Amino acid sequence: MADQLSPSNRSKDAAQKAAKGRISNARSLNRDPMEWAHEIHQGNRTALSQAITLTESANPPDQLMLDHLLQAIAPFSAKREFDPHWNHRRSGCG
Repeated sequence: MADQLSPSNRSKDAAQKAAKGRISNARSLNRDPMEWAHEIHQGNRTALSQAITLTESANPPDQLMLDHLLQAIAPFSAKREFDPHWNHRRSGCG
């Protein structure tokens, strides 16, 4: 049946399978939201990509974890807004 799919449908199917795999991987880590928020704040791209991937899940436990993560990361967002040196620290310039 996969032979009958158009290239765009095969690509979409592959993307969906990859997303499901990333969601499963993120779910298996069972992270502490505060630690995860700290990793994102420190510039850990893997932690950020896993959080973004979590937004793709409609699974209620995943949505609950995402809610906890967003609550945990909110204080870091406030610091960025009021800290004029934040961008320099993030880029390694200061």
